[in-house]
Amino acid sequence: MEFDRMPRELVRALSGDGFRRKRRLALPFSTTDPDGYTRVALLTLGDVRALSPVQLAVSVRAGSRTALNLIRRRRGTLLLLQRGMAAFIQARAGRGRVATSDPE
Repeated sequence: MEFDRMPRELVRALSGDGFRRKRRLALPFSTTDPDGYTRVALLTLGDVRALSPVQLAVSVRAGSRTALNLIRRRRGTLLLLQRGMAAFIQARAGRGRVATSDPE
């Protein structure tokens, strides 16, 4: 099924609670490079946060291929596979910000 908003269960899974409980999940995050190839970064629950049912924050290293691809293409896809839930989230990138805790 396709949704304009993330379901409540998905928002809860990406709300930061899993990170606080030290759940060790790898979340594949794919972008497309200038040649059209898919590039995948493995993120953790600490790198992804659902801010609302329509807004997702993703933390990537400045200067990385993932960051450059987000700047160029402004699109990314996140995959979440955990017990009882599978989600494929296609999103548009908004304006990037530098993290105050780790500027890199």
